[in-house]
Amino acid sequence: MKYNITLKPVTPYFWGMEQVTELGNKRNYYLESALFPQQTAILGMLRYQALAQQGFLSIPDSAKTDARKLIGDSSFHSNNVDGYGAIRQISALQLQKENNLFLFRSRDFFCFNEDKAYPVRKAWLEMAGVGPGEYVQALVPKNHFAHLIYRKEAISPTFIPESWIEKNEFREFLICENHYPAETEIDSGSVPSKYVVAVDKVIQRTGRVGIEKAWEGNTKSNAYYKQYFRELQETVVIADKTKPVINKKMMLDADWKFSLKMEWDETKGFEFDSTERYITMGGEQSVFLLSVEPIIDDEPIDALPDIPDLEKNEVYKLLFTSDTFISDEERFYLLPVLVNGSTVRFRNFVAKVDTTKQYYVRGERKQGFSQSTPSYLIKRGSLLYFADKSSISDAIKLINQEKSFKIIGYNHYKIETEKYHQL
Repeated sequence: MKYNITLKPVTPYFWGMEQVTELGNKRNYYLESALFPQQTAILGMLRYQALAQQGFLSIPDSAKTDARKLIGDSSFHSNNVDGYGAIRQISALQLQKENNLFLFRSRDFFCFNEDKAYPVRKAWLEMAGVGPGEYVQALVPKNHFAHLIYRKEAISPTFIPESWIEKNEFREFLICENHYPAETEIDSGSVPSKYVVAVDKVIQRTGRVGIEKAWEGNTKSNAYYKQYFRELQETVVIADKTKPVINKKMMLDADWKFSLKMEWDETKGFEFDSTERYITMGGEQSVFLLSVEPIIDDEPIDALPDIPDLEKNEVYKLLFTSDTFISDEERFYLLPVLVNGSTVRFRNFVAKVDTTKQYYVRGERKQGFSQSTPSYLIKRGSLLYFADKSSISDAIKLINQEKSFKIIGYNHYKIETEKYHQL
């Protein structure tokens, strides 16, 4: 059975990230929530809800066999390719408004056109062939040289483009998953689009002060920190002639929420309760409204998109719609002609049904939970460009072979095509 699950924030929320401190500090002064939670956090929430529904949150050792059958032996680990008990698979988390899913796009805009009524800076891929014995990098042979530039005007022999990467002027947008936007939908002076919205118009940041207490109740000397939460609250412009532009929060409910799909294995002997309810998530115990609806169709959660044929002067563009883990990075990065992306540090908590007694204590010797080895994932919204079907096919094989990540919603992508300008 498949379900569509939505999480609507009721309070400001905080999605944790792997913290990397500097200069020997044990805590960063500024703690900021991620835009999206880790898929491991979503898996943990679903496993907890399943246990709660069946009355397994506090059970004797004799009943642990049923608990393992319901949620699996352990939380996420890189060798699990069989699912987590009745939770067979989950999809990547996206943002949803009404019935539309919106994809996070942070590393590009759209194909260049000559609509001078709405001049918008946009990425424009330029590509040139590399001759025999020539190399783009000293150690990595390539068939093409490619870079991103932006243009304020139509292509002309006298115009000298500027490097897009060097200017670092990428903007973050939420765009309806099957919508191809026009320039009028990106230009801030135009009428707001129903299918294109800037991330900072939807996901707001709200700060508060935190003070960490020692176990003895005393305040530590380095206990003071600033914590920035998030909230899904769309804003509208009330004064666009000012610098900066003045916005206000919408009074009406904009209906933004997080959304994912889950495949539930009923052969395990348990049902998933679809009753709407309030839940808490994260170390800050943020409150969400959890809603569950059955899905009646035959399309699998991990359905792979088809690779279209290329037209003249086109390249493939691979958009990562979730964070993505690649084990064979050396081979993977030989395939695209251009990588326009970033990485995110990843580490997850590991708890086991048999050995974890205290879920609030870190360290297995204390019968608590442990942590995985840190690694880096390609960040959601990253873009890779490929010159031919062979190279993108090989890249997709490397993405999909990470089955343990795939079944909990990582390593999801969308395939597009885009024209390029030959240098």
